[in-house]
Amino acid sequence: MNKDEAPKSLKYPDVRQRRLAAIEDAHIETLTKYVRELRGRSLGEIPYFDPFDGGAKARILFLFEKPGPKTSVDGGGSGFVSRNNNDDTAAATLAFMEQAGLARKDVVIWNTIPAWNNAIDIKANELSASHAHLRNLMALLPNLKGIVLVGGRSQKAWKSFGSSDFPVIYSPHPSPKVRNFWPDRWNGIPGIWSQANKFLD
Repeated sequence: MNKDEAPKSLKYPDVRQRRLAAIEDAHIETLTKYVRELRGRSLGEIPYFDPFDGGAKARILFLFEKPGPKTSVDGGGSGFVSRNNNDDTAAATLAFMEQAGLARKDVVIWNTIPAWNNAIDIKANELSASHAHLRNLMALLPNLKGIVLVGGRSQKAWKSFGSSDFPVIYSPHPSPKVRNFWPDRWNGIPGIWSQANKFLD
């Protein structure tokens, strides 16, 4: 594994610079534009999609809950939603993706709530506003075949969103909290994620 794709590699300035240099690449440019549009709405800090993933060509969307502090440039983080962020959840995501046999080119990772606002909790107004964000995102993923909803709050948001256009898989969140309190759920995550390969058939 090269440095750019190693666990927690976005803690390094040169790795972050190479990501930034790629955000206008053809497969990701529409998603970069989407991020910039969101940034104009005063929602909080909106990280970029990781250009090392599949971008608009991805066939599987992994929809997590909300960006964390390690996505925050203001907080010393990377500025990306990425499996290579400098935190344990991202490192587990990287490992579980590999164990599940999912190629980066087939996956795009995003959050139900797109903005980091210095709070991990999700307020009711954030949840209701997420519906419009999700509709706009789906329109930018023409090859999408299925969605993995990661964490209870992502699943709750999706149910209230009410879309039945895509098949979904429900997964626990790969956070240290789940690892510590529900190790059986944690250990089962790679097997759940591997089911997403059926979307590629």
